[in-house]
Amino acid sequence: MKKEILIIGAGAVGLVYGKHFADAGHQVTFFVREKYLDEMSKGSILYHLNQDKSLNRPIRFTQYSLISTYEEVHQHNWDQVYLCISSTALQSFDFSGFQEALQGKPTVIMLQPSVQDLERLRETFPKEQIVEGMITLISYGAPLATENVDIPGIAYWLPPFMPTPFSGQMNRRQEVIKTFLESQIAAKSSKSVGEQSLFPTAFLMAFLTALESSQWKFDSLTKDAPLLKQLTQSIQEIFASLEAQHQVRRPFPLRLISPAVIKALLRLAPHVMPMDIETYFEAHFTKVKDQTKLYMKNYLDTARAGGKEHATLQVLNQLT
Repeated sequence: MKKEILIIGAGAVGLVYGKHFADAGHQVTFFVREKYLDEMSKGSILYHLNQDKSLNRPIRFTQYSLISTYEEVHQHNWDQVYLCISSTALQSFDFSGFQEALQGKPTVIMLQPSVQDLERLRETFPKEQIVEGMITLISYGAPLATENVDIPGIAYWLPPFMPTPFSGQMNRRQEVIKTFLESQIAAKSSKSVGEQSLFPTAFLMAFLTALESSQWKFDSLTKDAPLLKQLTQSIQEIFASLEAQHQVRRPFPLRLISPAVIKALLRLAPHVMPMDIETYFEAHFTKVKDQTKLYMKNYLDTARAGGKEHATLQVLNQLT
């Protein structure tokens, strides 16, 4: 059965999901700000890096509708609503007005696995209506500074062996997974996406903070022994406070984090990614810098509130 899907946000993530959903025959609508309606009505361009690493085959995506008001939201019976917006945008979104405009109780899928984001959603939506997910794809505005394309668009890569995890009420979760699988995006069920993503997300946010202070250059970070040590200690402080707060242990691979391990990862990454990963990090995460700062502030607040060591983390936070 084909679904009526509403995607809030038509950025690099929302467009990719929307394209795959539409290709599977689902009816896709984007909820965007009015100022973007004219531009998006002309269609969007995507590049699928799994099939086109050279960015030579642009894909035109036009099979979608656009709305920008709650009145228009109310005119539909949505099956699934995907929140493809940053944590900072999610925190300021008017969910109360949005919820009042909805007919029925569609499944609301959040894709930023943040405790604070989940709490924000639960202020408006009942727990059983929410399905938690985690973005495993990489997408960005092409071209990067080191790329050439005939038509600017969104490039994306679906990493192999990294299915998108979902948790939540069983029937709703299974319907979301079914939608993804029908749309040629790997997905799986998870006991708790929040717990699964807790430590990898923390590692990424701390890493991004250090990388930015190294001018987004892997080589600079690799050679900066004091910063690598500070990064490693900050990660350990974040992990310790998260373990105490959530009563879960960090995954075994993340117990091995050290300056040497981080150096090895930095040397390996450029050889396994289909894009210039340094340039991608700078372009994408500069754009969502406020989100990184929000995460890092929350980690510091959590450590303070729990009485955990946070001296090095506090210093790292000052780099943002």
